[in-house]
Amino acid sequence: MGPAQGAGRAAVIRRQPVTWLLLLAIAAVWVVEGGLTIGIGGTIAASTAIGLGAQLTPLVLAGQWWRLVSAMFVHWSWLHVGLNGFSLYIVGSVVEPVYGGWRTLGVYFLGGVLGGLAVLALMPPNVVSAGASGAIFALLGAVLVVAIVAIRRIGPSLLWWVLGIVGINLVFDVSVPFIAIWDHVGGFIGGILATVAFGLPGRRWSWLNGLAAVLLVALGAALWLVA
Repeated sequence: MGPAQGAGRAAVIRRQPVTWLLLLAIAAVWVVEGGLTIGIGGTIAASTAIGLGAQLTPLVLAGQWWRLVSAMFVHWSWLHVGLNGFSLYIVGSVVEPVYGGWRTLGVYFLGGVLGGLAVLALMPPNVVSAGASGAIFALLGAVLVVAIVAIRRIGPSLLWWVLGIVGINLVFDVSVPFIAIWDHVGGFIGGILATVAFGLPGRRWSWLNGLAAVLLVALGAALWLVA
């Protein structure tokens, strides 16, 4: 690798440090899970995933609420962690340079938690849920907000891109029974609300931001009560 290539990669990391930190955390948990010891077609045992923080409704309701966060970093297979890692890199490279690091991190976790709460409330209690996809859908929600706000300046291409990605994924979710679709739906809605609540850089905070924050908290509380 020459100096120019090294400088280019360093610039990419500087533009999206939060995305890279999240990717490193996911990779580290995958190593701890024992992911390096299984084959390409192998799957992590459910007991191992649960031991490392995967979400299981009875455990969360028993007080292990931290699983709503830790489950975002646990994955089942090379395909699972690879697809989520690649998706996070792509979506993060769109969101973070525009939205900033701390907002991106906030949307990632708040949307991911809302996705976990949706699984808690709307899926069978024996479902073991793991993966970053709910949080990635939250970042797609952020892209949607940015695409709508900036549509006059950048045109509709970004809007059609994010709607296409979400639509394709939801069709896939419906077609594949073992995917936690409510994690994706909850994450996407949570990402939209969190993005509006935080506000876009350079824009003054308004009542709309406050309303989004109230709706985010209210929706999370309602899902928790239903569970």
